[in-house]
Order: sequence, then structure tokens, then C-alpha cells
Amino acid sequence: MITHAVDQPNAQHNPPADTRAADVLALVNQILSRLDAANIAWCVLRNRDRIPSGMLEWDDLDLMVDKRVPLRDLLELFADLKPTQVAPVRAGFTPIFFPAGDLSLRVDLYHGDMEWRAAAYGINEEILAERRDDNGIMVASGMHQAFLAWFSRLLREGSFKDRYAPMIMEAMRQRPDDFRALLEETFGKRMAAHLVDLARSGRLRESDAIVGELKRLIWLHSLRRQPVGTLTRYLRQIGNAIDHRVRPAGLDVALLGPDGAGKSSLCAAIAAQPARRVPFTKVKYRRLYHRVLPTIGDLEAKIRRRPRRARPDASDPHGVSPRPTPMWVTFQIYYTVDHWLSELIWNRRQLAHTNLVLHDRHPLEVIIDPTRYRYAGPSWIARLFGRLAPQPDLLIILDAPPEVFQARKQEITFEETARQRAAFRDLASRMPNARVVDASQPFARVVDDVIAEINQFTEKRSRRRFAALISQSGSRKTPDKLPDARWHTREQS
Repeated sequence: MITHAVDQPNAQHNPPADTRAADVLALVNQILSRLDAANIAWCVLRNRDRIPSGMLEWDDLDLMVDKRVPLRDLLELFADLKPTQVAPVRAGFTPIFFPAGDLSLRVDLYHGDMEWRAAAYGINEEILAERRDDNGIMVASGMHQAFLAWFSRLLREGSFKDRYAPMIMEAMRQRPDDFRALLEETFGKRMAAHLVDLARSGRLRESDAIVGELKRLIWLHSLRRQPVGTLTRYLRQIGNAIDHRVRPAGLDVALLGPDGAGKSSLCAAIAAQPARRVPFTKVKYRRLYHRVLPTIGDLEAKIRRRPRRARPDASDPHGVSPRPTPMWVTFQIYYTVDHWLSELIWNRRQLAHTNLVLHDRHPLEVIIDPTRYRYAGPSWIARLFGRLAPQPDLLIILDAPPEVFQARKQEITFEETARQRAAFRDLASRMPNARVVDASQPFARVVDDVIAEINQFTEKRSRRRFAALISQSGSRKTPDKLPDARWHTREQS
């Protein structure tokens, strides 16, 4: 396997980085060794040179395996590595997150053709048939690496990554006829000629301007070649998209606690982590929620055509008088509707894309600190609106002695801090998805503990959802290794 990818340590290297690199490298070797032991054909699709250094940040391991192997068998193969997240995006593509020391390695497992909206452009059998050995690791051919580097991000995100330009132009130089044939098969002769011209003239950046046309052509050509298969896969993808929004792989987390608990700082720190510390694609931080409707203050200013009223002083959360209960209820109905619109339009989309969404506020706080929310009515109304709002998947209560909170912030009295602390602890005891973290520790330790709670919750949820796939016992029935004659390069043929 890979034995040379970690740089030799020297005085300028950070020892923790070396340790992390060794952990990631050991995990990559374990994954690939299991595939070899099970006689499953595989190859790395790109970024061979970034194993493991690039994976300490946000690079993934793009791994293609023989599509004849059922996903269940693959997950059984990796079950003892204790994946923290398994997120089937579509048939033939499943991201899996594995713990590697204090990091989480994302493996994008392609166990089928690479597709854009059911239109195949990276054919599993063709890519594996041309794989080659690159210093101890099987990789896709230079032509397929260049092709996928050029178009997978372009089709998915609409942008071209400049660092792939030299590889694409080199592949075009080495195998011009094969590269052109691959382009023609995917996009047609006219577009293939234009793409070849862009590569030869060093104008690959101009690919961004024709993304829409590329998507249309790739879908039409796939439909012409496999009309029934393309439409069937497309309908299946629509079903997958709906399921991802109903049962998303992402996680919605609210961090709550009295003033001085460090909620905002923790959310910002986790969102800004330089390394992949959590098993998610991205981390999004929204204070309460992502607004869809304008605030009532903005509506009032627009209707009256006057500047918006000054917002309350944030340093004195209890300094504003409460609203009359009917007015407060009216406002709260409006914001609850806005919150649900945000949940359906924005938040579910983020979670469906396997993102972690953090909040440092939630309407549940109305029950605990009604004065901050300008409420002085019956407590049952506050509880009702707290329950009517979209609920987080995981609630983390930051707990510490009142003296610790008061040493950090004195915006409310000591007695009020003590009362809120008790109320938050009571809330945690009544909610099965709540976890309590000691916020009196050094900040870095609190960050680690919060991340640990997120990772543990995600792993347990993932194991419950995919118990039939991950934990199912029994022998694997993987295909025998294909005859060596199949694994040849196009030049050899």
C-alpha cells in the first residue's frame, strides 16, 4: 500500500500534524487492504498526490469500486472501522465518513457510474479497466483523471478549478484521439471539438461560461444512448432527493446556555475548524435561523417610509419592556411561520447535502428567559411556541457554576444566571436529544467535547438508520476477482 506519502518530520513540522497524517494514512491503507483482501477491483479517481496531506483539511478520498459489489457488502467490509456517517446520495454513490484520530476522513465511494442527474459520464467499467499502479496505489488512468477533474466539479458547482489545467493539457497531449473520443461520447462531436480547442489553447477557464450547454448535452446524449435507463435513474434520483429532505444525513444542532456560556464563540470556532473534525461536508452557522421573510421592524419601516427603529441594546438583554401579550403572540406567530419556511426552504437543503448547521439561539429559550424575548404572559404560551418551532436534532446545553458565567459576562444578575442555569439543566433532563457539556473547562477542551458529542450522536443515528446495511451479520458474497485480461489500458489494447 502507500508507504511514502507522509513527509519526513523536521524541525519546522508541527508534531500534531504528523500524527494526524499518520492516522489518516493508516486508515486509507486499512480501507484499501480490505478491498484487496475481498478481491474487489478499485482505484482512486484523483488527488493521489494529496494522500494524506490534503485530507487533513477538506480533501476527500474519491474511490471507485466494482459496481457489481452490493453496497451492503461494502459497508459490512468497513463496519469494524466504525464509520460515523453513511450518506447514500444516489444509487452508485455513497459518501462514508471514518474516524481517523481526531479527524474524520470522507471517502466518496463510487460503486456505480458517475452521473449528473442520472446522465452517466464516468463509466465504472471503463475507468476500472484502465486503472494503473502509482507507487503502491491503484489510480484511474491519466486521461480519466483529467476528464473527471475537468467536468465533475464543473457539472456539480459550475466552476473550473485552475490547478487541474496542467493535468488536463498533459492528458490531451499524450492521448489526443482517446480524449477526443471520450469527449464526443459524452457531449457530441461539435462540443467535443470546442472543448479540445479550449484545452489546446490554454483557455480551460472559459469552460465556466458553457456549463449550461454541457449539462444539456450530457443529459441528451445519455437519453439517446439509454432512454429507459436514464429516465429510470432520474426518477430514482428524485425519490432520493425527497428522502434526503425527509431524513437528511446532515445534523441541526443548537448550543444553549446562560450568558457567558460561550455559545457564539463555540459555534464560530467549530465552523472555522481548519481540519475535518466533524463527519459532514460543510459547517454552517446561523444565530437563530436563516430568515426568509423580512423582520417586522423592516416591514414597519417600509410601510411607514421611515428609518427602522433602533434595535435594543444587546449589552442589556433585560432592559427592554415586555410587549403586550396579544402583540407578542402575533409577532411570534409571524416568526414561527418564518422559521418553518426557513426550515423547509433553506435548512432542509443544507441538511440534505450532509452539512452541519449550528445555532446559538432557539425559541426554546423563551421558556427559560422570557424577559430577553420581551414576554410577560402565561408560561404555557411560551412553552407552546417553543414546541411549535422546528426542533434541533441535537441540543447541547453548556453548563458551569454561575460564578464562571458571571466572570465572563455580567449582563444579567448573579441570581438570574443561577436561575437560568437550573432551568437549562431541567430542560436537558426532559429532552432525550439533549446533552450537557461542562463549559467551565478551557475553551479548546469545550470545543473538543462539543465535537465529540456531535460525532457520537451522528454515529449512533447512522447506525440506527443503516442497521440492515452496516451491522448485518453473515458472510459477504462479493464477486471473484475479474480476469487479469480485463484490466488493461487502452494503449495496450
